[in-house]
Amino acid sequence: MSFPQETQQALLPIARPKQRVTDSSITDPVAEVLVDTGLAHLNYPVDYLIPENLDNVAIPGVRVRVRYGSQKLVGYLLGRKDMSERAGRLRPVDSIIDSIPVFNETTFNIANQVARRYAGLTTDLLRQLIPHRRKRAEEKVLSQTPPPSADTVEYETDYRLLEPYRFGVELGKRLANGEPARAVMDILGNHVETGSWRQLIAQLTACVRHAGKTVLIIVPNRRLAAQLSQVFPEELGEVGRLDFEDAQARYGAYLQAVLNRSKIVIGTRSAILTPMPNLGAIFVWDEQSDSYQERHAPYWHLRQLAVRRAIVENCGLVFLGYTHSVTVEMLLESGWAPYISAPAEIVRDTVPRINIGGRYHSGPPDNGWIPDQTREVLREALTDGPVLISTPNSGYRLANICGRCGEVARCRHCNGPVGTGRRGTPYCRWCGRPATGWNCPNCNSTEMRALGRGAMRGAEELGRAFPGVPIIVSGRDQTVIEEVDSRPRIVLSTPGAEPSARGGYAGGAITDAARFLSRPELWVPAETMRRWTQVAALLRPQAPLALLGSVEGRIASAFQRWDTGGWSRELLDERRAMRFTPTVTMAAVSGDASQINAAISALQLPDTADVLGPVPIGMGKLRAIIRVEGFQGLELADALTAYRAQITSRHQKAPHIQVDPDDL
Repeated sequence: MSFPQETQQALLPIARPKQRVTDSSITDPVAEVLVDTGLAHLNYPVDYLIPENLDNVAIPGVRVRVRYGSQKLVGYLLGRKDMSERAGRLRPVDSIIDSIPVFNETTFNIANQVARRYAGLTTDLLRQLIPHRRKRAEEKVLSQTPPPSADTVEYETDYRLLEPYRFGVELGKRLANGEPARAVMDILGNHVETGSWRQLIAQLTACVRHAGKTVLIIVPNRRLAAQLSQVFPEELGEVGRLDFEDAQARYGAYLQAVLNRSKIVIGTRSAILTPMPNLGAIFVWDEQSDSYQERHAPYWHLRQLAVRRAIVENCGLVFLGYTHSVTVEMLLESGWAPYISAPAEIVRDTVPRINIGGRYHSGPPDNGWIPDQTREVLREALTDGPVLISTPNSGYRLANICGRCGEVARCRHCNGPVGTGRRGTPYCRWCGRPATGWNCPNCNSTEMRALGRGAMRGAEELGRAFPGVPIIVSGRDQTVIEEVDSRPRIVLSTPGAEPSARGGYAGGAITDAARFLSRPELWVPAETMRRWTQVAALLRPQAPLALLGSVEGRIASAFQRWDTGGWSRELLDERRAMRFTPTVTMAAVSGDASQINAAISALQLPDTADVLGPVPIGMGKLRAIIRVEGFQGLELADALTAYRAQITSRHQKAPHIQVDPDDL
């Protein structure tokens, strides 16, 4: 295993003539170790001497403990050699952490390339992707007898669930033939003929296993991983789950995959680089989920690692979801992957009947926030099964405004928004003080009305509007429900917590739809379509679905037609016209004024780079945005890395750097 030359920084020590290590009797006694120092100017491998008692266990791909300066740090053993460029005696490796290799040359090089793309450290990324060693789990795995392994799987491939999609059967056949097929697949809802997303992934997995290859499946969270793990027949091989919260179970599952005992691996974001021999395909469900964005440096996104791994390991890659991101749309535009979707005639027969808008009722406030006409439609749907109502917020009443002029009600102590508890008492949502005796500073009125409803307030209003109908609330502030039966009831849910219903929901509504859409962030339009389609996918074919909240325009029309691909293309065209990611590369540099000014002055930027700002972001900090063309992304990342290395080598605090931030 060798460390890629292009990632070594300009501050590397001057190369010296190689000298053979003569004070060791073992073969290749020099260990090339990438030490996890956390410092950019020390992001290169260091030579250590392997003691004779560690000769048999110092295998490339294991983690080691070494002395670095006065510290004992973790390092990654990249390789062994018989000569070193380092003058003088080499420090010995203190100990070996792992009994078996936990990474290989391929996965290391992928991590290294992605870390470079995000102007980060390879060690940071490896630390996030490789589970900490757990001795008991390791001993348990090594004591087990490996299951018999077969080159092929005697399992009849079935393309029934792929037939409704253009090029769907072709995708299945290519995977079954062992080809590295790649695709972006926008699927329909849980219709009996098209199957659920879990059944569809299981069928694609069966195609890959028919070719005798292994499969890696990535989902946004543990709840979905648990659901997915139940749909695979035993004939397809051992299924491993890398989503366990328990560290022992997760490390044991990781080792089972490394040892090729798990033929199908299901995991969340951090499982993407799990070493798997003979990998046939990677399936990523719902790649737009914010769960796939790493929140710690180097702030990588799963899409980058998935695409890079598919290229390097020459395996298949399929992004599946009800819609897809603008970044994946660029892959389609480049021709790297084909687009697979259902034709219009199947879409019409499969998706719900979507009604846009609707006037709010003119009756008493206690009747709720569902329009009269929609309420009647839902009441009729309740005679045939459960009804799903999606509300964007949890809690009770989110905020209040003046009942006369519409001014936002704010706390007189801290200026925070005034909400209302379940007992009807107004209080500040920031400092918690009661807001009794509030009066509007604009018109002096004492009347307040709700600016937005939370799920608990909505449940109360639905109870008055639909007397005698059972109401279930599913959301992050309550218990997240997995599934409901087919009996008539109202299920009120926040985004991402919608339970499935046996046989599908008979009707539904998405309330306050315009509220989330009004946010200024760049990702909001794509995320809005994602949330709406996830609700619609749970309804029966042709079931009524009301989109409430004064939503108009292109997104409402695209949703009504279920034209998710067309909506992604529109958003990509807008990003290109505005010169936003992913059509360009952008980097945010944050810090105090002196840090920002020094960074902008010292950075060796491409000639075409734009510097936007700096602008205040709070807490006395500023942020500047650097924008370059997409093909100059690596040049920008290398410049940022080199600058941070210079700063850390002087023992100074570097500014915060993030490439392609998701909060613009």
